[in-house]
Amino acid sequence: MKKFSFLFLSLSTISVQAYANDLEKCEKAIKGGQTQLAKLFCEISAKQGEKIAQFHYATLLEKDSPKEALVWFERSAKAAYLPALSKMIEHYRDKPEKAEIFQRTACKLGEITACNQLQAVENAQKNAKEQEAQKAALQAEQEKLKAELAAEQEKFKKELEQERAKLKAEQTKLAEAKRKQALDNPSLSESNKLANFDPKNYRFDEGLARFKHNELYGYVNDKGEIIIPARFSNAGAFSENIAAVREPNQKWGYINKQGQYIVRPKYDCAWRFTEGRAAVNLGGYYTINKCDGGLWGFIDKNGKEVISLVFKSVDLFKDGKAKVQYIQQEGNISTEYNVILDKQGNIIERLEMNSQDNQGNKASAYQYYEGLVKFQINGNWGYINEKGDIAIEPRFKYTANFYEGLAAVQDWSGKWGYINKFGNYVIHPIYSCVGRFSEGIAGVYVKTDYSIQGDCSGGKWGYIDKTGRYLLDPVLDNAGRFINGKANAEYQGRKGIINKRFEWVK
Repeated sequence: MKKFSFLFLSLSTISVQAYANDLEKCEKAIKGGQTQLAKLFCEISAKQGEKIAQFHYATLLEKDSPKEALVWFERSAKAAYLPALSKMIEHYRDKPEKAEIFQRTACKLGEITACNQLQAVENAQKNAKEQEAQKAALQAEQEKLKAELAAEQEKFKKELEQERAKLKAEQTKLAEAKRKQALDNPSLSESNKLANFDPKNYRFDEGLARFKHNELYGYVNDKGEIIIPARFSNAGAFSENIAAVREPNQKWGYINKQGQYIVRPKYDCAWRFTEGRAAVNLGGYYTINKCDGGLWGFIDKNGKEVISLVFKSVDLFKDGKAKVQYIQQEGNISTEYNVILDKQGNIIERLEMNSQDNQGNKASAYQYYEGLVKFQINGNWGYINEKGDIAIEPRFKYTANFYEGLAAVQDWSGKWGYINKFGNYVIHPIYSCVGRFSEGIAGVYVKTDYSIQGDCSGGKWGYIDKTGRYLLDPVLDNAGRFINGKANAEYQGRKGIINKRFEWVK
């Protein structure tokens, strides 16, 4: 019985040694570049259950037999061999539920990247729920404010209409009295001329000059003959044979040189005609030759509103163009545009944009990048398109500009990732610091020592592609942006320039 036990022990020892010898032969053949011999010994050792040999054998098979190689990689990974685990995580990058199995094993073995990836998935799920709740709350608040604002505007509108009606009645009564007084004016000569007329004291435009009598305006020619009696509370100079005039009821219209209305008085402010267009305003009021408030648009010489009254301010037409400014309201976000229009109201050029909400949140300090500009509301960052519409809901702690179709964003756990122009994550937030994409490559920072303060301290830089795949593992102390195929880098105290193969070129 003792001999048998001894024999069994000896055979077991020989078997273990054989396994070890096969692995050694496998690795020796690999180092020696003897591929076929390496396959032979690696296969023997792999089938005996040696996880390292299984990984080597899979690597040797990967080029010609990828499916069989995947089987051996998976066996090695299930035996808790870390390189094989990394291989399987990479293989299932687009299938997070499968990758998670290997990430958990790798994390238990102390693989920091795997732990970070698991944490990122959990954070993303948590943040998604929180963001949905925030979005719902924000929408509810916006609807409430919108309803309150509509009610206030309706109330103000009714009160304003009542005041205007009252004022109009009083002004009409006063105008009639002044008009009657002007007709019987004793200071006019019998020949309907201005007394003591000197043309040097008047400014003539297109043959007519304004004169004032008894607080009303009319027009005379260069002989002092009254062409249009003084019956207006204000009057502009003639331009293109038309003049803007204001009736005593405070409304502006336009007359020809016979004093006949071609545009009935209905505007609160009015400018002279240039190039067949005149700027008119509703809702504004004059303060020392300046019209404040209201909205501006343009009419033609028939009084047709050829460009709607929707602008905050306008300039006169020159060379077929006019600069205008308008404000677009989206919820509680006010977006201001300055644009150039043609005479039909088409936008020729967009000059600039400013945006601000009623809490002072702004987007004006930032430029458009690839059609989007970042903005902030209630502490959350998002993006607005060139029409002023919200393209990506504000839900991030911070956002960067778009480059090459992707933008770096920071979630509320403090981690960075990358989104596309639909606001969807292309690369999940797992990094402590990131750079922008340039030539298809971005630098990312992985923090490993959390005892060191600072997001970009206590770790290393690496490079990824637009799928999030590492082109260079995080081993660098600094990683610059690639320009013309080269980037500044620092590694173990050495500073220089690397190429896209991550070789020192300087």
